[in-house]
Amino acid sequence: MVRKTLVDYFHRAAVLALVGVTGWGIWLTGAVYVSRIGHTERIPYNSPDRESLTDAVGGPPSPQTSRLVQQWKDLNKQKGEERAEKHI
Repeated sequence: MVRKTLVDYFHRAAVLALVGVTGWGIWLTGAVYVSRIGHTERIPYNSPDRESLTDAVGGPPSPQTSRLVQQWKDLNKQKGEERAEKHI
């Protein structure tokens, strides 16, 4: 019986690695397609129909959260106005 060379072992390892990577890629692609990832509603950021994270969690937000959310909304509004002025 002829002994296998080192190249044969490297070739076998390379083929198994490629098959493994291909298998993981196929599995991951299938997992993404059957999951809800990528299938969310496309609601624009400034739309009134868009639910905020605090609304999505449910329950009344704490006063601190309300203050932070209001500051964030004010900042976004200010930046939006600045961008609109630049485009004019």
